[in-house]
Amino acid sequence: MRHLVVCCDGTWNTPDQEKSGVPAPTNVRRLHNALAGQDKDGNDQVRYYHPGVGTGNVLDKAFGGALGIGLSANIQGAYHWLAGTFQPGDRISLFGFSRGAYTVRSLGGMIGTCGIVDFGDRGPDESWALVESLYDQCYREQDQAMLAELDFRCHPNDPVPIEFVGVWDTVGSLGIPDTLGLLNLLDPGDRHGFHDVTLNPAIPHGRHAMALDELRGVFTPTPWKDPAPGQEIRQVWFPGCHSDVGGGYAETGLSDGALRWMIDEATDAVGLRFRSEALAQLRPDPRGVLHDSWRGLYRKMTTRPRAVPLVHAGHPDPTVHSSAYSRQADPPITYERYRTTQVLAPGEHATVPVYAGRPWNATGLYLVAGRYTLTAEGEWLDAGVRATADGASGVHPGRLLHLAGSVLGAGEGLIRAMTGNELAEVPLSSREDDLRWMELVCIVANEAVDAGRDRPRRHQRLRRDAEVDLSCPGYLYAFANDAWTAYGNNRGSVQLTVTRSAG
Repeated sequence: MRHLVVCCDGTWNTPDQEKSGVPAPTNVRRLHNALAGQDKDGNDQVRYYHPGVGTGNVLDKAFGGALGIGLSANIQGAYHWLAGTFQPGDRISLFGFSRGAYTVRSLGGMIGTCGIVDFGDRGPDESWALVESLYDQCYREQDQAMLAELDFRCHPNDPVPIEFVGVWDTVGSLGIPDTLGLLNLLDPGDRHGFHDVTLNPAIPHGRHAMALDELRGVFTPTPWKDPAPGQEIRQVWFPGCHSDVGGGYAETGLSDGALRWMIDEATDAVGLRFRSEALAQLRPDPRGVLHDSWRGLYRKMTTRPRAVPLVHAGHPDPTVHSSAYSRQADPPITYERYRTTQVLAPGEHATVPVYAGRPWNATGLYLVAGRYTLTAEGEWLDAGVRATADGASGVHPGRLLHLAGSVLGAGEGLIRAMTGNELAEVPLSSREDDLRWMELVCIVANEAVDAGRDRPRRHQRLRRDAEVDLSCPGYLYAFANDAWTAYGNNRGSVQLTVTRSAG
């Protein structure tokens, strides 16, 4: 009996990647490197590592990295290794980060559906062709007719030999980002829907470390849903952006915390063993560098705060890691206070500034289920155009840009109808095309709105100057309704008052 450990890395991630000349492998590679030769029961630990998509030539870096092209090949590659390595009685653990997390979660689904085939005397070309057919027909199309003609090392009807799946910040979005308007027409969305949002009920242990502070809209997290009875799934939120949790920066204070958590969970759950010398090198620090991931190519794309639990020491949540509370209580002096949070009591109100130049204003208010009234006062500027919280009005030369943007925005509805994608955006149009330019918009990050056709759920927009009944809680964000790329010339702020009804 052996313990096979499969490690699949994230987008653009390789074993030798560097940041400013400093080695910066992800937690997937570091966990792979830290594995001991044998597990706690004395079984050999046999390792497999696969770099992420977008790590090949220039074209692969562009299309594989940005769009996720190559994920299917990575899933098949890991399956091919297992099919050539697995022996009856072996145990399997899977680890992945980002789209590598997608890879191993899909790999687990493929094994649950197709089993682990026996290549017999097939050569490399034949074995790879067989894996591709299994993936396309048996797994993706759910057509199991071909299984009757195959031999197996683990039959689909046998118990699944996977005991543990550990992932950091699974990214389920593939293909052309939904917000890129007409380009999304080129992208068959059903090709890129995430295969496995539930963990196979025969896999006893699942662990998922998720990032509280990732803003990039294309990095929507994909937690497991609906655990089976007796299945032990733990999904925990950590401070930081995507790679602060999954690793890949030279500064590892935050990612060391998520790595150590995963190592401890795997050790306790299935007896994996890690070199003590390697573990001694980890230095978890809840006050470590929290990076801004909205850079480079992603700066041209939209952002979206995540729907996360309440982070408040007075209301501890088992899905929030202790490091988030530590950073909140004692933030590093180089940053603003971390996730300042207020929960309004019935009858209580709070007034917060909303700045015109910020695409998202984190109000610090966590709205629990209840009835609320939102009001605002003050003025702000879009270049030279004055506006209130009710938006811009009147005649002003600067409003010609608003008019042009509105004309572009009129085509947004057509594009959304053509693509079936309610998230499609047209450049230079306003973010909320049914509201006035520079009108104050209030959003609860709660994923309460169904966007349809396997799209990520949308956050809930709240009306102002009328009582609203909120059933799904979340953090409140606000912004001036402008084009995504036009916040640099905005000035001023308005005051938003949120009142929770007493009844």
